Amino acid sequence: MVAPPVNSQRFSTAWRAGVWPRENQYIRAREEGDNMAATNEARIKADLMAQLKNQRKEGQHFIDLVRDYIYLYNLKKKMQTDIDERGLRYTSVSGNGVKIEKPNENVQNILKVNAQMLKILSELNLKEPSAVADGDNSDYL
Repeated sequence: MVAPPVNSQRFSTAWRAGVWPRENQYIRAREEGDNMAATNEARIKADLMAQLKNQRKEGQHFIDLVRDYIYLYNLKKKMQTDIDERGLRYTSVSGNGVKIEKPNENVQNILKVNAQMLKILSELNLKEPSAVADGDNSDYL
């Protein structure tokens, strides 16, 4: 194994000992080859991988499905950004130079991507990952 590219003594000590504090699980996900920053997708991936580990599902097939889920998650975020910027409909210029209003294709596509994400979770028998802070008490009445 190659040591992580981190200059901190704390990280290198944890790396050598094979013990990672919980807050470093996102760095570990990035070091496993995904090049993700410690953001929501890294948290989601870590959550999904932990669920797989708890179910004792190992193998490249499962890891590949989690990567597909993360790819679709990022694609969905890009579609949401496009819908926020251009709206449900946008103005375009046709081939003859006439301005026309078109529906934003991402409105339909985001539904398909979301459905595929749910199918992946169903295939893996996983719960939806939560990117919410641990202190959230939203499930209390």
